[in-house]
Amino acid sequence: MRIVLLCILLIAMQSNAQQPIIYLFPGQGADHRAFKGISIEGYELKVIVYPVPKKGASMRSYAEQLLEQVDTTRRYSFFGVSLGGMICVELSAMTDPDHVILFSSAKCREELPKRYTFMRKLPLYRMFPGQSLILGAVLAQPFFEPTNIQTMRLFWRMVTRKHPLFMKRAVRMVVTWDREEAPDGIVHFHGKRDHTIPSKNIENATLLDGGHMIILEKPELVNELITRQLNAPTGASPLSE
Repeated sequence: MRIVLLCILLIAMQSNAQQPIIYLFPGQGADHRAFKGISIEGYELKVIVYPVPKKGASMRSYAEQLLEQVDTTRRYSFFGVSLGGMICVELSAMTDPDHVILFSSAKCREELPKRYTFMRKLPLYRMFPGQSLILGAVLAQPFFEPTNIQTMRLFWRMVTRKHPLFMKRAVRMVVTWDREEAPDGIVHFHGKRDHTIPSKNIENATLLDGGHMIILEKPELVNELITRQLNAPTGASPLSE
């Protein structure tokens, strides 16, 4: 009996090892819980863990640091949300993933809201400690990204567990992001009511009925869109809602 169970376990492990991986990159104020509703049949899902960026880290240098968590010996894809999507863009220029899929994010600095240009020229954000950025996110969320109470509470639980220094240095990475053009081959889905990264700045994306937290608000739709995109022919256009 033990031999049978061992054989079953070995077969399961071998099958899992052959599955392609989707690396999940959360947003600045989120963690693995942002993907609690994400499930893609036939793929192993791994959430990237964000260490505190080194002092002066750029989006590119931070992406290089996170590359240590990616197993490039197997087939893999990137799925990034908000800040995580920007990191995926940088990683796509360094590696050769099967797919790069973004939600609620930006593909270059031109797609970021104009306030970041202002912050780049007048970096007053440097004066504020990371803890104040966390408090600001908690207080501003209901006004800028209104959502249901369950999603709001989950966001609060995630953002309040963030390291203050991570929050401050992540803001700097976004403000100083220097990517001028969006790379080819990236699939982008974006909420029409996204106020954090307004859809009016976004090009070549499929617009959905939702806000910045669409992966928490509509995980079934997100799963469907990702699955359809993964199964689409290479080079196919983004799929609509």
